[in-house]
Amino acid sequence: MEVGVLMGCVDKYCKWSGQAISMEKSGFFVSKGVHGQFSLQIRNQWGFKKLAQDVKYLGLPLFLSPNKTKDFSFVKEKLEARVSGWKCKSLSWMGRATLIKSVAQVTPIYGMSAFKFPKGLCEEMDAIVRKFWWNPRTVGNKFFTPKAWADLCSPLSEGGLGFRKFESFNEAMIAKLAWWVLSERDSFCVKVLRAKYKVGNHWLRDSPASSASFSWRGIERSRNLLAQAACRLVGSGESILVWEQPWIPDLPNFKPQPRVSSGIPQCLVVAQLLRQDKMGWDKDKLKMLFDEDSVSAILNIPQWSKNQKDRWIWLRSSTGELSVSSAYKEIRKSEEFNQSNPVIGKIWKTSIHERLKMHLWRIASNLLPTKVALAKINPSADTSCPLCALFQETSLHLFWQCSLAKALWFYTAWCIRVDMFQFNDITQVIELLISPPATWNFSKEDCVKLLLTGAIIMDLIWRIRNMVVHDQFKVNMSQLVVELRSRSREHWYSKNTMPDPLLKKQSVKWEVPEQGWYKVNCDAAIGRKFSSIAVVVRDWRGLVVLAQSKKVHTISPLQAEAAAIYWAAQIVADHELSLVYFESDCKQCMDAICNGLESAPWRIQSYLAMLAELSEIHSSWKFRWISRAANEAPHQLAGWTLKNFIWGSFNFCAGPQCFVDACAKDLAGINPL
Repeated sequence: MEVGVLMGCVDKYCKWSGQAISMEKSGFFVSKGVHGQFSLQIRNQWGFKKLAQDVKYLGLPLFLSPNKTKDFSFVKEKLEARVSGWKCKSLSWMGRATLIKSVAQVTPIYGMSAFKFPKGLCEEMDAIVRKFWWNPRTVGNKFFTPKAWADLCSPLSEGGLGFRKFESFNEAMIAKLAWWVLSERDSFCVKVLRAKYKVGNHWLRDSPASSASFSWRGIERSRNLLAQAACRLVGSGESILVWEQPWIPDLPNFKPQPRVSSGIPQCLVVAQLLRQDKMGWDKDKLKMLFDEDSVSAILNIPQWSKNQKDRWIWLRSSTGELSVSSAYKEIRKSEEFNQSNPVIGKIWKTSIHERLKMHLWRIASNLLPTKVALAKINPSADTSCPLCALFQETSLHLFWQCSLAKALWFYTAWCIRVDMFQFNDITQVIELLISPPATWNFSKEDCVKLLLTGAIIMDLIWRIRNMVVHDQFKVNMSQLVVELRSRSREHWYSKNTMPDPLLKKQSVKWEVPEQGWYKVNCDAAIGRKFSSIAVVVRDWRGLVVLAQSKKVHTISPLQAEAAAIYWAAQIVADHELSLVYFESDCKQCMDAICNGLESAPWRIQSYLAMLAELSEIHSSWKFRWISRAANEAPHQLAGWTLKNFIWGSFNFCAGPQCFVDACAKDLAGINPL
C-alpha cells in the first residue's frame, strides 16, 4: 500500500513536469527502523537498488558516519595524486608555488564549501602540500624546513607566499554559508535551513540547536567569526533593537553607549530615533540618549531611503557582502606568525619575471642552502665560500662581497662599486635594488633596469655557485659578463616597458558641454568631525549658473563624495534641468553608478539607490569621471567652506577668491567638445 502511494506521487510528478526517472541511476535508502520486507517491496515493484552507506552524490558523501576522517579521506587521496606526479617533481620553486595555489589548494574546495572537515584531516593535507613545497622528489616525511608553514601562509605583502591553511580556509568557506543564512539569501536551501532551525534576528547570540545535523553544527560554529564584523545597516530601522543588536559601523562593538546609566528606555528600535519624515535622525533624541562618540558615529551612518529594508552587512568587505577571502583574512588575525622584513613584501610588487621574484624572495628570507645555513644542521661542515675560498659563505658574501659578485656588479651599466656600501644584511642589497637612493637621480626606467639587472646577477651567481660545488665548474669571467648582458637584454625586451612616445597625454582641463547642455561638477572636503560638499553648475558658455555648499555629517571620503553627487542630482532636479553632465573626480563612485548597486561599496549604496530613482525620471542625465585638475572649482569651494565654516549659495562675483580664480581659469582655457 505505502509503496503504491509513493509510486503514484512519483508518476504524478513525472506527468506534471514532463520528466522521467532513470531507474538505473536511482536508488533508495532506509533508516534503521524500516522493516526489511518494505525494502524488498521497493526493489521488486519499483526496480530501485538499495544505496550503500558510503554512496556519493555529486562527488560528496550522501550519508556521514561517525568517522568523518574516513568519510572525507578521498579528498586527501585526490590531493596527494595531484602533487605526486613525475611532472610535478621537476618544477621550479615558482612552478611549485603556482601549482600549490592553482591546483593543490583548490582541490578540496568543493567539499569544504559544504562540510566542516576534521582538524586532523586538514593537518594531513597541509603536510602533503608542505612536503611537496620543500622536498617533492624524495619518499618519506623527513625533510628540512627552514621556514615555518604558518609564515609561508602569510600574504605576499607580509613576507609569505600567500598559501592557505586548509583548516582556516575550510572555516572561511563555512562562514560564507553562515553568512547566507544570517543575511537571508534568496535561496531555497537557505529558506529551509532558517525555517528548520528557527533562525531569527538574534541568531548570532542564540544557543546552539539541539539534535542538529553535522552540516548545521559546522555553520553554527561560524557565528563567532560573523559576530566580529557583522553589523545591521539601517534602512527603515523597524527591526533593529537599539541596545541589543550591532548597528553602528564606526563604533568598536557596533553598539551605542548610553549618556547616563539610568532612566533610559530599554525597549527601543532604531526607527524611534528618526524624524517624523523618516529621512534623518532626531538629533535632540540622540543627544539625550547616547554619549558624544555614539552620536557622532550614528550621524555618520549613510543616508537611506525610507523604503529601504534593514539588512546585515559584513564590514570587512567594501561591498558589505562576506566573501571567502575577507573571512579568511579575519581568521588570520587570531593566528600567530613571525614578523618579516618589509622589504620582502615589496619584492612581489616589482615588475620583473616571476621566477626572479621568487629567487629574490628566497634570498631575502634566508632560505638558500648556503654553507653557513647548512652548518646549523651539521656544525662540522666546511663553511668557506666555494667561489673565493676566503670567507664564510653567507648570502651577503656570496651575492655582494665575493670577488666574483664585485666584478659582476661593477660590469653593470652603473659601474656599482660594492666597497662604497656598508651593508650588514642581504635585505639591504635588495632594498637598494628596489628603491635606489634619491641622489642617484634615476628615472623610472633606470630603476626597473637596475632591479632587473641585480636580480639576474643574483640568479647567475647562484647557478654558477652550484655548478662549482656539484660539477667542479671552471669560472670564466668574460663569459659570465656576456651572459649577464645577453639575459638582461632578453628580459628587458620581453617586458616591453619602454613608453610609447606617440601616446598623447589626456587633457586635464575643464571643458564646456555642448550648446544647450549644463555641466555639474561636485566635490567634497573631509574634516575631522564632519565634511563639506560643493556643487557648481555651469552652462555651455562656461558661465556659473549656480554654486552651493553644505555640511554633511561624515568623515568618510567615499561617503562624502557620494553625498555630493546625490545632492547635485537633487539640485538639478529641483531646477528642472534635463540636459546635464555630472562630473566628479571620485572614480569609485562613478564606476559604481555605471556598474550598478551589486558591486558598489555598502557606504554609498543608499545614495546610489536614490540617485537611480532620480535618473529614471531624467533619462538624459550623463555621469562621468574626470581628473582632479578638471574639477578645481568645486574642490576649492568645498575646501574654503570647510575651513571657514560658511555654507550656502555663492556666485562668480561674490564667492571666495580661490573659487572665483578657479572658475576664471576654467573659463580662460575652455575647449568646446
